[in-house]
Amino acid sequence: MFPRAPIVVALIGAAAIATNAQRGRFDVQDVGLTPLNVGEVIDTSMAPGSPASRAKAIVQAAIRGDARAGVAQSAVRGRVIVRFRATAGAAARAAAIRAVTRSGVIAERPSYADFDLIRMDSTDDPEAVAAALKAQHADVVENAQAAYRWKTMFKPNDPLYATRQWNLPYLNLEPAWDIQPTAGSDITVAVIDSGMAFRNASITTNIPAFSVGTLVYPALNNVTIPFAAADQLVNASTANRIVAPYDFIWEDDLPLDFEGHGTHVAGTIGQITNDNTGPAGVAFNVKLMPIKVIDGVWDFLLGSPNFATDDLVARAIRYAVDRGAKILNMSIGRTGPPSFVIEGNRGHASYSTAGPYVEISAPGGDGSTPGFTGIDSFIVQQTYDFNFTDTYLLPPSQYRAPRFDVIGYIGYAGTSMATPHVAGAAAILMQQGITSPAAIEDALKRTAVDLGTPGRDSFFGHGLINVRNAIFGIGAAK
Repeated sequence: MFPRAPIVVALIGAAAIATNAQRGRFDVQDVGLTPLNVGEVIDTSMAPGSPASRAKAIVQAAIRGDARAGVAQSAVRGRVIVRFRATAGAAARAAAIRAVTRSGVIAERPSYADFDLIRMDSTDDPEAVAAALKAQHADVVENAQAAYRWKTMFKPNDPLYATRQWNLPYLNLEPAWDIQPTAGSDITVAVIDSGMAFRNASITTNIPAFSVGTLVYPALNNVTIPFAAADQLVNASTANRIVAPYDFIWEDDLPLDFEGHGTHVAGTIGQITNDNTGPAGVAFNVKLMPIKVIDGVWDFLLGSPNFATDDLVARAIRYAVDRGAKILNMSIGRTGPPSFVIEGNRGHASYSTAGPYVEISAPGGDGSTPGFTGIDSFIVQQTYDFNFTDTYLLPPSQYRAPRFDVIGYIGYAGTSMATPHVAGAAAILMQQGITSPAAIEDALKRTAVDLGTPGRDSFFGHGLINVRNAIFGIGAAK
């Protein structure tokens, strides 16, 4: 089990200085790029259900192939996650594995793991192997499960005007900021996601050819891909806010965001605020720990060694705790059976599930908020302009290397967008000196604004978080 520590997990469910680094099939170089900020970007091409949105899903599946696509509810072939009993010796462990899969071997334990991985042939059924281990070898095996794919829990959608952040006053944040103007400056929030636009860099690489149906996309050789820090997250005056970045997809300390999702989520938590530029964030002075566990199309094409599964997410949680993060934001999730190494999230919006496990609610941008409909309802933060990153959606004749240095104020909608509101609220409360996760949870629940059916319900839980009320609820002076 993970060590008990004052950690809050938010589950709704400037250039760093470094030397050149070799990574996989390409070099990472510090070149001092400046982000091209295109400001407000209005584009409905990525709205849920749009032709471009459907095309992206098709391209992702075609590029990544069966094993890498890993439909969320399907077990990943070739591995099983096992926690052996402490009393079971090496011989007993090996015998139990051989009894259920002839090809199975216990792999070297990965970093930040309190479990083991069984590697086996892709023809073996991981769910059947896990079930057999638990049922037939309970004296040796405490628990076992297949590994399931994780993904970001959002629906790609239109960019919005940066000034339409209806979601923050909706949480009664202004009086909370009056009480706690440092807004989490002593707190580190780990953003366990697709990485973050936290540094300036460029990579030079070869991108292999691929096919999508009958379309053949050419190889791109010796191309340079630029990255820039999102200047509303990290700039010259806030470079020290980035703490212990790590990438579990590439197994290094360069969690570059190839998707834009983690950058957007980090913005809701801690976008630079009160600087007369761009959008605001909930806990705008927090330190941020970018941890990459979600892979995307470009990760696959560039040859990443790992992809998002239960074991990577579990290791990321341990890493974040060991590195001093007090709040973990996980705007990610999966379907399938429960995991003994980590619990997945569920949702709170019209596109999400509901049930008795729902604890609290926050804005996700689902279009049902009173007074805000359609494009006006999305959650706006700074992240990449998809017109420059998702070039694999273009026809082959227009296909080109992506750019991750074109930044805009973009609108997202989804469960992912709700989660960082809760993480930011927890950081503000923790800045007040409330270090117990149970006390923070209690304050958020007791002071929430009741929505839907009176009392706790399966759609809104205890209600909508109200940060000002929560601060008063813990006995703040004002």
